[in-house]
Amino acid sequence: MPLQNIKDFSTFSQNLLVNDGGQRRLSIIGEALWKANKMDALINITNIRKIISFRHILIHDYDKIEISAVWNIITKNLIVHKEEIEIILKGYNGSSIN
Repeated sequence: MPLQNIKDFSTFSQNLLVNDGGQRRLSIIGEALWKANKMDALINITNIRKIISFRHILIHDYDKIEISAVWNIITKNLIVHKEEIEIILKGYNGSSIN
């Protein structure tokens, strides 16, 4: 079941596969931003330090993860970050994220 078919927190929190997939994607995003930030400390991504810190929690302190925090990030923050990253990528090579 793709994440876009998950419409509410209850369904998300009860579907372990989707939940794990969301956490995995957030850890990949955090890792990518950590590497990008090392290459360019002036990279303009909202809350980049929080994203990187959350990645470390996902990977190293997973017992402290609150599923509601994962849900909030996915449903409220990712669209903003996608738009910011698309702007950055266009500046580098005219690419966009699909």
